[in-house]
Amino acid sequence: MAFPLAVLAPLIAQAVPAIAGIFTDDDDIKPGSAADTAIKMATGAVKSLTGSDDLATAVDKINSDPSLFASFKAEMNRNAEAILAIHARDRQDARNMMIKLAEAGHWAAGGPVIISLVVSVGFFAMLWIVLKVAVPEASKELAYVLLGGLGTSFTQVINYWCGSSKSSADKTRLLAPLKKG
Repeated sequence: MAFPLAVLAPLIAQAVPAIAGIFTDDDDIKPGSAADTAIKMATGAVKSLTGSDDLATAVDKINSDPSLFASFKAEMNRNAEAILAIHARDRQDARNMMIKLAEAGHWAAGGPVIISLVVSVGFFAMLWIVLKVAVPEASKELAYVLLGGLGTSFTQVINYWCGSSKSSADKTRLLAPLKKG
């Protein structure tokens, strides 16, 4: 199964010059950071496929040539495991930061708990309002939009605390070669 990044290839091809242009000073990106690695992977793929050092020209070539575009998608699929590793490292860095804050007794360590409680209480309160309270006709659409937004946020809270099935499947796939060896 192809990594879903291939579906996003047109957006990535258009975004590479913009992303690369945002960072003009070496101090803006930490070497080895997720952003540094992602930019190097994408710009390297674009430049190597087109042979052009001018990123805007290279992106135009990829967008206008279906075979180059297909090659770009294939290259992004080959980089899928590296991209997953970047995401895993970012999550681990965030976890380590929270552990350090908690060990230091810093007030910010309680942030995820507070946010989770606010979102959860807000979601169930809004659900109760929509189901049990006579919402005025002029406000029904707003109530449904708020419920939808809070429902989405509540899903993210559950994924934060329990993990998502996609994340678990990605980890299983990445660890499978290690089990064989």
